[in-house]
Amino acid sequence: LSCLLYTARRGRQSETDHSGARIMSGRRFSRSLAALTILLPLLSGCGAGTRPVAEPETPVDPEVAAAIADESFRKATALSRDGRIADAAPWFERAARHGHVDAQVMLGTMYLVGRGVGKDPAAAAEWYGVAAEAGDPWAQFSLGNMYLEGNGVPRDGKKGISLERLAAEQGHQGAKYNLGALFYNGDAVARDYAAAARWFERAARQGDTRSQVTLGRIYSTPHDGVP
Repeated sequence: LSCLLYTARRGRQSETDHSGARIMSGRRFSRSLAALTILLPLLSGCGAGTRPVAEPETPVDPEVAAAIADESFRKATALSRDGRIADAAPWFERAARHGHVDAQVMLGTMYLVGRGVGKDPAAAAEWYGVAAEAGDPWAQFSLGNMYLEGNGVPRDGKKGISLERLAAEQGHQGAKYNLGALFYNGDAVARDYAAAARWFERAARQGDTRSQVTLGRIYSTPHDGVP
């Protein structure tokens, strides 16, 4: 069995587990699914955009910064709802530069998929990094995936797993599943069926059906370290 990693992309290959059952494996990781759920119905065109420097431009007075960020985010959201994502991009960036974490995550996703701005995974990683440092679990999950894949950043399994773990500890279901898959497959970490089962169980409790199915396979066939 080789577990299917939390992914929004295709290109999977079939592999065989110990019992001979055919299953699907994924070698790529998810883009920011939750943010995409918000963005994709709105994004009909690509903008040229400019690559940001992901450094917040926060005024001395934090109340002023918060007011600028909130107002900019409101304007960006209104434009997005009208399908004007390219016009919304500068407002998302303004909000992001003034410390609005949701705007930082949104801008990261926009650069990752190339909607409203030019596609730029490195810029996406920068904005996800700012939000991840602020403790946002979706940014941690997304940036972890990018490090695991080497997308926009140098491939770094240790850093990717660390970020996935931070997101998982905050309750991110996809990060829990990914950690289970990584430990099961031995990708970027030593294979550990017991650790895989623990992460799958945590994701399964949140209703992740793939974790539930994989746990059934783990417990129905012999696996080292799993009773």
